[in-house]
Amino acid sequence: MAWRISRIYSKEAPDAEPYPWQCRLAKQVVDNGRWPDALDLPTGTGKTAVIDIAVFALACQAALAPQARTAARRVFFCVHQRVIVDAAYQRAARLAERLLEAEQAPALRPTLAKVAAALRARSTLRPESAPPLDVLELRGGLYRDNRWARSATQPMVVCTTIDQFGSRLLFRGDGVSAAAAPIHLRA
Repeated sequence: MAWRISRIYSKEAPDAEPYPWQCRLAKQVVDNGRWPDALDLPTGTGKTAVIDIAVFALACQAALAPQARTAARRVFFCVHQRVIVDAAYQRAARLAERLLEAEQAPALRPTLAKVAAALRARSTLRPESAPPLDVLELRGGLYRDNRWARSATQPMVVCTTIDQFGSRLLFRGDGVSAAAAPIHLRA
């Protein structure tokens, strides 16, 4: 599958071409699984597209033997500002929605349908119990949703603040019992 950002989440520029850095990053991640240590780019240059790239890399590697896979099944988009978390969540949710639509009508969006099928192949959950890509927002001030801890095999994008992510790494997740803390860390 060839990678291309179709701007499925944007009404202003639905056929906009991706930035050259996005194409180079997608190729690098899909070909050899290497992510850069940092993306130091100005505001408005499409950094949130790394979510799309990570999901696409996972789909491309779905058919590989487990020991050859380098793409993460879970993508954590972790930033310090709630407003950025919210925007990333909306983008990821739109991507997940389009993947589900493509899965239900593959003739309309064949590439997205292939991505959805590849993601579904990575999950051990039954199709009726989860979409091809699950998306969650994990930050303060929201209703706590523990779907992200139900199965480590479900392809998922989790948009979160640094505080929420860090608290789970330290076995101190907000609203998480002591018995459930290891599950949240593993997930």
